[in-house]
Amino acid sequence: MNFQMRSTRANALTEFGPALVVFVCFILTPLLDLGFIPVRYLITSGVINEYTHRLSLSEKRSDCYAPADNWWRDFLRRCGITVHEPTVSLVVCGQNDGDKIVVRQSESIPSEWLPNGTRGPCLYCVELTANADIPPLVSASHGLPGLTGPVTMKFSSRSSWENLGRDPETRQYWINE
Repeated sequence: MNFQMRSTRANALTEFGPALVVFVCFILTPLLDLGFIPVRYLITSGVINEYTHRLSLSEKRSDCYAPADNWWRDFLRRCGITVHEPTVSLVVCGQNDGDKIVVRQSESIPSEWLPNGTRGPCLYCVELTANADIPPLVSASHGLPGLTGPVTMKFSSRSSWENLGRDPETRQYWINE
């Protein structure tokens, strides 16, 4: 029997095409698809931090609860990110570790927590908390979150309140109006 040796110079070319298709379809495309989630996460985190800082620069606390502009949600929507249930609150931290209260929109800060109060000096922070749906590059109606559907993440950001002055007419602190 005479066996002929097969040439090794060009026979891998026929396997290269299908192997490349499998690599692109099943490895490279899903990795690129998943690669958009961290990028969109960083965009969302940066926008929420910037917006929280802008809220902390408000003159009165009531101004930061009813902002006139909604640029941050429009910007995130253009990036493919949907924001749900944003809530703004004021976190007041006292001198001791256990001294902390959270003041919601309709509440007033108790007098002992004000800058001239008995628990003072206090640190005042505006806190913005929101849930965001962060989708991958390619989305489908059904599937795994992160691969074909959006991943819901909770974002929270704090920024120190800047204005601890008083209203010259009412003598109330701006932070309590």
